Amino acid sequence: MKDGEGDFEGRKVWSIKKDENGNKVYMSPKGTFEWGIGLTPDYLWFNGDATFITLDDEFDPETVVAINQLHGDKDDETALIFPMKVFYAVQPFDAGTNKLVVPNLFPTNPETAYWKNWDWALAAQGGQAV
Repeated sequence: MKDGEGDFEGRKVWSIKKDENGNKVYMSPKGTFEWGIGLTPDYLWFNGDATFITLDDEFDPETVVAINQLHGDKDDETALIFPMKVFYAVQPFDAGTNKLVVPNLFPTNPETAYWKNWDWALAAQGGQAV
């Protein structure tokens, strides 16, 4: 299931599924989780410089977009190898402008807050209105 999905009648329901160890592997507002023990991190060269996507940056929605891009490589004298946890997610964006949007996540405005209604479209509209 995807995040924000409801039951078969389309009602928003809070659903949690756990694995045999009691770890949450699915939460309806957030989607699926994978757990592991003794996992190997990704190791990346990093020279302390990073580029971040801003709300003004356009991107190609058909590609994977690095929201935070770390710089450095093995030939960079200032770079060191760092262990990293790389996250992949689906991020809401404006399909007309190909720019990120800021969704309203928390119930400062309960009508549009994602954690209240689990509706990404309303949350995006509410966040952009601020």
